[in-house]
Amino acid sequence: MFSALTSYLGLAQEETVTVSKLLIHPIKSCHGTSVQTAVCTRTGLRYDREFMIIDAVTHKAITARDLAKMVLIYPEVHPAPRSADGGSLQVSFPLEADLETFTVPLQPGSDRVKDWEMIEDVRLWSFTIDAYVCQAVPPTRCGLSPSEIISKYIGRSALLIVKGPSPRIAKPTPSAPDLDASFMFQDGYPLMVLSMETIRDVAERILQAARNEDGWAVAGLDVNKWGSEGVDQDAWRLVERFRPNIVFAGAKEAFDEDSWEEVTVHDSQTDEVKGRILLVSRCTRCLLPNVDPSSGVPDKAVPFKVISKYRRIDLRDKYSPCVGVNAVSLLDEFPISVGDKVTITTRLDRGQETIAAK
Repeated sequence: MFSALTSYLGLAQEETVTVSKLLIHPIKSCHGTSVQTAVCTRTGLRYDREFMIIDAVTHKAITARDLAKMVLIYPEVHPAPRSADGGSLQVSFPLEADLETFTVPLQPGSDRVKDWEMIEDVRLWSFTIDAYVCQAVPPTRCGLSPSEIISKYIGRSALLIVKGPSPRIAKPTPSAPDLDASFMFQDGYPLMVLSMETIRDVAERILQAARNEDGWAVAGLDVNKWGSEGVDQDAWRLVERFRPNIVFAGAKEAFDEDSWEEVTVHDSQTDEVKGRILLVSRCTRCLLPNVDPSSGVPDKAVPFKVISKYRRIDLRDKYSPCVGVNAVSLLDEFPISVGDKVTITTRLDRGQETIAAK
């Protein structure tokens, strides 16, 4: 798939990067998990954001934008491909919460969900989605349902849901006007990708702001916390704040992925082509990356105020900075692993054309 904006460069030397990190987030806005290998599907990485927490009355999505401590809810995937439920999802909470860990089917089939409550008016941004209310298998020792346990943790009546059968269609973008893609509970597109070069640039800007270098002062920034060389050394932890699925290393410069249109994934050992990914729009950012995934505490300035100083590049959403790129798989599914070589097949000039993450 190529757009009218495509500018094929015919580069003399093949441009390649490598997959340096893969992240899945089984329950939207809850703790992410770094994995060595994943299955990339048309709806995203398998097991990524297939579950979500919603308000029990309004059926509106509850995210860490609303309640930062959701990032401390820890979902752990236990695949079992031969089982009817595809395995299990174990959900645990911080020790101080004193709540029981529970287990729900990872990919419940029709026989399992036939007795579960179905909700057809789940609200996530501008989307209306269908979903099933999850039940614990086996039942919890405390006698509470998964939704009741989560409600205790977040302090409001909530439901844990798993995506229903109706496809959720992604909106076309200026660079992909004929886009044909569906997705789960991600904000707007199946995949979000970025490069370590971009993250290191963000880390360096944070350090400059903390040191008030070159006019980079940022109101509310904790100088003692961020004003050390350690922020660059801790770039791996910074990347998790942006909650990407695929992180690349070896880009020629920061934000180079903004201009990638299509990339091809190759096996790291055999160089065999495994799959292709289309990058469809820059990803606009809200305040969620300010939440520390290790503590659940939001920062007053980092990284949102910092990236807002130089990454507000979408005229249609001028208050939201852009970091990372939304993407879709061009194959039904293929395996992807840390260390895989990725060829930048085509580039384009996106200019100021971007679709907001919401």
